[in-house]
Amino acid sequence: MDNSRKMRTPTRQRPKIWDQIERQYLDTLAAAYGRPKDRPKSKQGAARLAALLGRVDDSQGSILGQDGLALIAEIRGDFGASAGHRLEGAKLISQLLSTGYPLDDYGWDDVAERLTLAAIEYDQLGDTGEAIKCLRRAEVTCLQHGLPFDGKQLLDELGDAADVKAPAVDSSKGKRPLRPTPRLLASNKGKGEDSRRGRHS
Repeated sequence: MDNSRKMRTPTRQRPKIWDQIERQYLDTLAAAYGRPKDRPKSKQGAARLAALLGRVDDSQGSILGQDGLALIAEIRGDFGASAGHRLEGAKLISQLLSTGYPLDDYGWDDVAERLTLAAIEYDQLGDTGEAIKCLRRAEVTCLQHGLPFDGKQLLDELGDAADVKAPAVDSSKGKRPLRPTPRLLASNKGKGEDSRRGRHS
C-alpha cells in the first residue's frame, strides 16, 4: 500500500511546523535521490530542513526529527552523524512497538530499514565492523518478525565480522553509493502523528 495514501487519524491537531518539516524532508529526499539535475538542490533543501528542525524544542525525540537530521548529515557528508541518527530512529520505533504503542504507519520493517542504512553509512566510512553489526541487527529483526532481509547481499560482501580487519580507507574513493529503498523514500509520507512519536510520547 502507498503510504502517501494513508489517512491521518484526526484525534489531535499537530502543529503546523511539523507539516512544514515533513514537506521539506520529502522535497529534500527527492532532490538527493531523484534526477541528477535536481541533486544540487539537496544542499539548499538540507539547510531549510535544518532551520525548521531548529525551531522545534525536541526534534531529536521524534522519528521524523531523527530521519531529517540523518538526511541533513548525509547530504553534508557526515556519515558518522547520519548513521547515529539512523540508529536513534530505529531505537525510537523499536521502543514504541515493543511497548505496544499503536503505530499505524511504522513497523519492524522500518527498524530494519534504518539499521541497514546505518550499515551503508558506516561502510562509507570504512568501518566494516560497525556496518556488519548493524546488518546483523537488521537480519535478526527481520527473522524475529517474519520479514525479508534486504541486506543479505551487502552482508555477504562485507564478510563475517569476526574475520574482518578494516584498513584505513579513503572514503572519497570507491565507496558504495547510498541508495535508499522505495520503503525509505515513502517512509514518512502521510504518517501524520506517527512520525512525531518518540520517547516523550
